[in-house]
Amino acid sequence: MMEQWQWVKGNPEVPGGYFMPRHLDNAFRKVVYGGEDPRETILDYVRVINEEITNKRIEFGLPTLEDLKNNTGR
Repeated sequence: MMEQWQWVKGNPEVPGGYFMPRHLDNAFRKVVYGGEDPRETILDYVRVINEEITNKRIEFGLPTLEDLKNNTGR
């Protein structure tokens, strides 16, 4: 077992990353159990997820997508 330890790699986390699986589950439940439109539901949750990740990046002093866009001139 200890020899295999050298091959173990963790998954990198992003600030606010806990938010994504939670809201994907919520979207799934809304569609399957609530009969909501799949496309609109996922788009609504993507907006919420992106806002939370942006807020966490700001909180931790990390660049946001908007910062990156401004620095590249796009």
